[in-house]
Amino acid sequence: MPRLNLAAVALLVASVPAYAQYTSGKIIFKNPGKMAQADLEAAGGIHSGQKVTTANLQTVAQRLMDTGYFDDVGVGVEGPASALAVTFTLKPLDPQHLAATGFENFVWLTPEELTAVLHKAAPLFHDQLPDAGNQPDAINTALQEALAAKGVTATVIHETLEPSTSQPLRVVEYRVEHPGVRIHGIALQGISPAMSSDMEKLAQKLRGTRYNEGLAGVTTAGVLLQPYHNAGYLEAKLKNVSQTLSQPEPSIVDVDLTATVDEGEPYHVGTLAFAGTPIIASDAVLSTAKLHPGDVASRKLLLDTLAPIDIAYKRQGYMDVFVEPSASLDTAAHTVSYNITVVPGEQYHLRSVTPLNLSPTAQKDFDTGWRMKPGDLYNAEYITSFLKNNTALQALNGYSAGFKASADPQTHLVDLTITFVRGAGAR
Repeated sequence: MPRLNLAAVALLVASVPAYAQYTSGKIIFKNPGKMAQADLEAAGGIHSGQKVTTANLQTVAQRLMDTGYFDDVGVGVEGPASALAVTFTLKPLDPQHLAATGFENFVWLTPEELTAVLHKAAPLFHDQLPDAGNQPDAINTALQEALAAKGVTATVIHETLEPSTSQPLRVVEYRVEHPGVRIHGIALQGISPAMSSDMEKLAQKLRGTRYNEGLAGVTTAGVLLQPYHNAGYLEAKLKNVSQTLSQPEPSIVDVDLTATVDEGEPYHVGTLAFAGTPIIASDAVLSTAKLHPGDVASRKLLLDTLAPIDIAYKRQGYMDVFVEPSASLDTAAHTVSYNITVVPGEQYHLRSVTPLNLSPTAQKDFDTGWRMKPGDLYNAEYITSFLKNNTALQALNGYSAGFKASADPQTHLVDLTITFVRGAGAR
């Protein structure tokens, strides 16, 4: 984790006693980027007119470092004791170490209430969290306390989810794990006759499923708009969304959702371009593309077209790869042109692999057949192919398995845990 530049403090205030008190005058933050003065003061716990000591200033700087938003913080002082000018020199974290943040099912809080809770808990938070620091836990605690203030006894958790073609960003996702929040009913206005049958079936299918308005996974709005996006209605959106809550039992909260669909017009594909990369050639993608000029601009077929790029990179350890189909809309002709680019990120290596619940004989078979070793590039497909294709490892035939890959975005290492279960579902 980055460390506080205490040397700057010691150098610039070495001539005064560490615990002598001064009155802070002007508070200056150098290199703040887009961070507001008031937010930086709140995060550090310092304001003009406040009594400070050298030790206090070190504490303020450490608070800023502990947020995780900075690689370095230096402190300098000058001026009279009655109006000490304090300067914090900041080195903001590289944006690639910031993750988008979603809030999945906090249906008890209005958007305004949620924003207020987040800003109070983490003044420097603006939709992104650093890979390290104390802000994720501070937000988790604040959310749980905000729900408790509304009489909701909730378990709030958060986790970092890796990017994929359908979810292109690393996301820190917060959600209420208990009570469960599920969809009870959906009432949509503004649906055209051509879409009414599909939308009615979809609304019935969603009844009883988990409610999600975050960034990660399949969101409720995303599912509701999916038929439109697959039919080329690229600008379709939900408006005037409202929720009514009920709690049929202590462990469940039901949400009745009402909204208006703004459909827009269907689009067709104008052009589809991919220049190719050192990992995958242009022809390898365009020759197998599911979407072509003149076709309805189906979101599903676009994702199917991008999938080989995502797979090719993840085979080479690029777990954070972002395949971007930049879309240029011609709103008059209702056509869309896609230019596919790739942001690969860093390559990940396997740090450890831990199989669980195997007998000694099955463990020996596993050790013999498993080829991806610690230090190797992490191939996200290997675990699936291993479980599916190694039928020659007889001792594993009585097991089914699930796995979890935990990736560390700072070290670019992956810990893989494979949980084997004997019996039902075994191959």
